[in-house]
Amino acid sequence: MDPPEPAAPDAASTNWDPLVAALPPPTSGCLRRLGHELSGLRTEPLPGIQVAPDEEIATMVHALIEGPEGTPYEGGLFHFILLATPNYPHEPPLARFMTTGQQQVRFNPQFYTSGKVCLSILNTWPGPGWNPSFSFRVVLLQLQALMNSCPALNEPGVMMMSNPEEYNSFLRHETLRVAVLGNLEMAEETLRDERTQRDEGSAPEPGAPLPPVVRPSAALPVEPWRDPTADLGLEEVQTKAGAKDWWILEFWTSKK
Repeated sequence: MDPPEPAAPDAASTNWDPLVAALPPPTSGCLRRLGHELSGLRTEPLPGIQVAPDEEIATMVHALIEGPEGTPYEGGLFHFILLATPNYPHEPPLARFMTTGQQQVRFNPQFYTSGKVCLSILNTWPGPGWNPSFSFRVVLLQLQALMNSCPALNEPGVMMMSNPEEYNSFLRHETLRVAVLGNLEMAEETLRDERTQRDEGSAPEPGAPLPPVVRPSAALPVEPWRDPTADLGLEEVQTKAGAKDWWILEFWTSKK
């Protein structure tokens, strides 16, 4: 159960969501700057962060951040979308956090279930604001820094649960359920759909049901107040999730 989300301060743009923002075309300066930054991220990638441009929108970038070791996010993959505004870098990019378990999981005090990212340099939270000398690289590093060993303390004055370790237990559970097994399920569905479209000879008749998709995360129901690693062993989870997914769950043994 998520706590109430505090109101964010007035931002330079009240429309924070890159997926719904109605923006004018980007300037040539925006496109040149973004192209230069993406080239730099390819030649000098950030550790633990993968970046790829969107296939359709020239100013949109997808970032996959690995959960840092020694944090409750360890083992997970977290998807962010960044969108350069038309006058970038004179205005901050828009950002959305995509790994929310269908808008059910608040993975960080500053990552809302709606996908909103509260960060001062994005002008969505109090503090030092955006500077044109900043870049997507700076934003990504700040997002990664928020995924630390005690994220409950990221937002002063807001306590996510009764104590930081309780919130960490919740995050470990949801990282495994959403950011590990959930990602596997999405990848499996995507590959399955591609195979179906490619193998026309073996495609089912129109209207015929497709084979069921294995959903290993079904073994981990949404239970925000319980850490399943406390009482579920690897063998039990293998049985529930399916033996073919055992390799994903092996890292549990290192937590025991």
